[in-house]
Amino acid sequence: MEISSSDEPEQNASLKVKCFNFVGWLGSAAIVTAYAGSFDKLTDTILNLGGSVGLFVICCHHKTYQSAVINGLWVVVTIYKFFT
Repeated sequence: MEISSSDEPEQNASLKVKCFNFVGWLGSAAIVTAYAGSFDKLTDTILNLGGSVGLFVICCHHKTYQSAVINGLWVVVTIYKFFT
């Protein structure tokens, strides 16, 4: 079955949404893992930084700017904590 060219933009948009959602879920999992676990400083930083960036991306995509600001601040705090 051949896909018509008119269906392509819809499929690309659907794939884009799925990718954003996947990044958001990975971010959530990373932050919960960092919170629940007992890790060395580097691993904790990577989990918190990756998680907050993932959530920041999905929040910006969905235009939930309040949550995006919190996650942006989480990035800053994580970097600060790593270097102090």
